[in-house]
Amino acid sequence: MKNIVITGATGGIGRDAARILANQHHRIHIIGRSKERGRSTVEALKRETSNPDIFFYQADLSIMEDIEAAAESLKNKLPVIDVLINNAGALFEKRTVTKERFEETFALNYLGVFLLTHKLLPLMKKSTEARIVNVSSVGHKFARFEPDNLQGEKKYGAMKSYAGAKLYLNMFTYDLAARLESENIQVNAMHPGNISSGFAMNNKGPYRLLHYFTKYAGDSLQQGAQLEADLAVSESYSGMTGKYFTPKGEQASSAASYNKENQKTLRKVSESMLSSYI
Repeated sequence: MKNIVITGATGGIGRDAARILANQHHRIHIIGRSKERGRSTVEALKRETSNPDIFFYQADLSIMEDIEAAAESLKNKLPVIDVLINNAGALFEKRTVTKERFEETFALNYLGVFLLTHKLLPLMKKSTEARIVNVSSVGHKFARFEPDNLQGEKKYGAMKSYAGAKLYLNMFTYDLAARLESENIQVNAMHPGNISSGFAMNNKGPYRLLHYFTKYAGDSLQQGAQLEADLAVSESYSGMTGKYFTPKGEQASSAASYNKENQKTLRKVSESMLSSYI
């Protein structure tokens, strides 16, 4: 029985992955923005799986203060974390910044993942075999590393910024996997498929069409959730680290994501941005 932390699991593939893992009798710790959705999700999953060990922690995962508080709650509750699934993500049509002055797409899809992961690493190092699963997107292949435009300061486009954040997430995955090579922690990224999960429904106009397109012509949500759950606990993925998976198996991500010098630059910039938190 493992302690599994999963973000953004009150809907979409995250909820389905949580259900799969709860059915396997693991302890599930969900982090999400809405207390109401969190409570209802926990109650529903307990009914569906007969697993009483499902818990919710409220945090807006684009707000670093919230992430820090959620991490502290987990540290106070758990002696060890075996799995961290960074599942939460979203696309934002217009450029907006959080109260901490981070651009929202960048903060939610990348920077918050960076912070939460680093906050929980000490508990993960206590596991006999810990795993980190970062939910990326095939959209990262349309992005390039722009250290002077990480937050859309010079030019913002919803898809451009989302793709960039997912590229940075892959870069972080490979860099962290290499740095943890001597530890008992494996780190992988995945693309769940082009699925209907409610993605982009927080926007208006053409971006909402992404949801309807994937609903009727997209891939299976269940396949994406199963991959997420398998990467978290399946023996089939034991010992694998620093890789990128899709429901079709291990794949190569973009050439840009493997550039080690750029990975190091991104890490240093991220640490600087988060200097008051790490």
